Amino acid sequence: MGMLTTLLDIATAFLHLLEAEGRMLKRAVMKVGWALACVGVASLLVLAASGFFLAGIYQYLAAQVTPAAASILVSLLTLVLALIFASLAPYRGSRVHYYWQRYGTRVISKLEPGRASEIL
Repeated sequence: MGMLTTLLDIATAFLHLLEAEGRMLKRAVMKVGWALACVGVASLLVLAASGFFLAGIYQYLAAQVTPAAASILVSLLTLVLALIFASLAPYRGSRVHYYWQRYGTRVISKLEPGRASEIL
């Protein structure tokens, strides 16, 4: 009877641990969800602000030159900004690629079958 009680105590303790870990996971997922929602709202606000900024530049230029020329100038400004941001993207990606090449392959190689003794 003592061994059965010990096994039941271990199983109960394990289930309590799973419950606590589940609560911690739920909190972490909620935090990440709220962070992603805030980033999404911030992205939409940046897009709206950029649109209003370009509209303001267009209206200012339309008062100075013809509306067609103002439209061309604002579109060229937008194109230059898009090219600048597009040229920055590979540098961000190369840093991620560098860290993946340096550290990621080492982690994956340790997870291959037959190499579990190296991890332990």
